[in-house]
Amino acid sequence: MLTSREKLMAGCFAVQVVAAVAFGGVLVHGLRHDRLGTTTLSSAGLPGASGAPNTQSSAGPILGSGASPVAGGRPGSGSTQTTGGNVAATGGGGRTTAGTPAGNSEIAAGAPIRIGSIVTQSGAINFKSSAQGTKAYLDMINASGGIDGHKLELIQYDDQLSASTGQSEFKSLAAQGIFTYAAFNAPATEGGLKQLLDGIGIPLLGSYGMYDEFHDNLAFSFTAASVHYGYEMGAYLKKLGVKKPALIYVTNADSRVNAQVDSGFTKGFGAAPTYKAVKQPTDSYQNDVTQMRINGVDGLASVLDVGSYQRFLQAAGSYAQQLKHVADPLFDVPAIKSLSNSDGTYVASDLEFVDSSNPKVQAYTKAVTTAFGTAAQIDYIGLVGWMDAALLVDALKSMHGVYTKAGLVKAVEGLGTYHTGISSPLLFATGKRDINRCLQFGKLSGGKVVPTQGYTCDAQAP
Repeated sequence: MLTSREKLMAGCFAVQVVAAVAFGGVLVHGLRHDRLGTTTLSSAGLPGASGAPNTQSSAGPILGSGASPVAGGRPGSGSTQTTGGNVAATGGGGRTTAGTPAGNSEIAAGAPIRIGSIVTQSGAINFKSSAQGTKAYLDMINASGGIDGHKLELIQYDDQLSASTGQSEFKSLAAQGIFTYAAFNAPATEGGLKQLLDGIGIPLLGSYGMYDEFHDNLAFSFTAASVHYGYEMGAYLKKLGVKKPALIYVTNADSRVNAQVDSGFTKGFGAAPTYKAVKQPTDSYQNDVTQMRINGVDGLASVLDVGSYQRFLQAAGSYAQQLKHVADPLFDVPAIKSLSNSDGTYVASDLEFVDSSNPKVQAYTKAVTTAFGTAAQIDYIGLVGWMDAALLVDALKSMHGVYTKAGLVKAVEGLGTYHTGISSPLLFATGKRDINRCLQFGKLSGGKVVPTQGYTCDAQAP
């Protein structure tokens, strides 16, 4: 016979059991609903930002739709677009939380492979063409059936040239269960990612190429490091007979990148530049032109962005064509080539020039133009985004349906001597991150870059 006190305790316990069962049912339903949906956040929905998240998903490939690679179709909106379909209820791409590595978590059969990308598409620098190139390539793969029964789901963000925005987006991508980061062209964000990248444990395939990305086992940059650009440009100016060179480049948040441009140029040319200027993306060049004239500068190596090149050419006037000027590949865009005093400028590049008849360059141009119509942007940085996606796909194919993050790193390292068809052969090996060491040169003539020297390679260390 139970006492009154024992009856009361038994009644309370029964109430707790009922409540727990009810709460558990609500929680399971909520979690299942979350895993079955695809939610893509805009930067407004990230920690520390105001505004509501934007949700948009694409159930399949949109080649030929003319859609923008970002929701809203305009730079600066901070919104994103997904490609490839909804997240499966199981196996969600090795889902993990930020700060918890998931190197051996395997993607379930048929589940999408989620790919997170951050590209600067607004602010003083606009690399929207990179986002277009990446999306066009992955859409093409999805249209042909994906990889081993898996669709590729791309989530792209615009960091708006803000490191803090980019870091929030980086964490948001991890929280959404991406399998890999890929095709970054976001220098402000990439400059401080090592600690985050290592803590989260998700590999990064394809990046703008900041210092840490050449020294981290989780990161791969498929373009040449700044030290190779500095060295090869300095050596080419020497070959052109320049006696008093200038070196002008846009500053990086990471001073080690600046130091590599400096040291590379000095070693390549054989002496320090007569005049040097380290600029911000919005700076004027009037004083630099004056100082170059005063110092008798007869050659220039420049690593700038498109807006900076426009301001430099405006300030230089006819003096621009008196210089033997070697520019980086961002010079090779319609907005620069249409300027009358840009003709005669030499262009250095670790990839084929976009004017090339190379069939793979033509395939890139056709796919992006078909996908984005009149909004398509065809240039070097777009070709980088395309190549990053192609390398990712080839690495995934080599995994033969068994997808883990640790396995992806090994797959990329196992590519060996890799022929992209749009660059010199890339050299992959265990622990190797200085993958692209070679640049070619061309000269702008009549609105097109005509090759003047084939790929030359150096042994400088990034």
